[in-house]
Amino acid sequence: LSSFLIGLIGYLNPSAAMLFFSMESSREIGVGRILTRLFCSLIFAQGIMIWRARKINDGEVKRAFILAYFVCFLCSTVALVLEHASNQGIVDGKFFGVMKIVVMMALTVGYGWFTFFQPPVVYSLSGQRAY
Repeated sequence: LSSFLIGLIGYLNPSAAMLFFSMESSREIGVGRILTRLFCSLIFAQGIMIWRARKINDGEVKRAFILAYFVCFLCSTVALVLEHASNQGIVDGKFFGVMKIVVMMALTVGYGWFTFFQPPVVYSLSGQRAY
C-alpha cells in the first residue's frame, strides 16, 4: 500500500523531491522532475508486483523478492552516502536528507537480516520446513 501511495504522490507531484535534493536552476528542477517521475513509476509498479505476489505459494519467489530488495537498498544507500559525503550540494543535508539516508540504511539492514540470517523455514509459506 505504501508503494502505491509514494509512487502516486511522487508521480503526480514530482516537486516533492525538493524536500530531499537541492535543485537551484530551472534545468535542475526539470531533470529532478523527470527523474522523480521515472523513479516513482518504478515504486508504483513495485507495489503492483508485491500486491500480486501475495497469492504465490512458492518460498523461493519470496526469497528472490527479499534478495532483490536487499541489493536495491544496499546500492541506493551506498549511492546516497557517497553523494552526501562528496558535499557538492546535490543531496540536501538538512533533516529530510539525513532521514533519507537513515531510512535507507534501516531498510538495507532489515532486508539483509532476512537475506542472510533467516532459516529456510521463513520462506516456506505453507508452514512446512524447507531444507
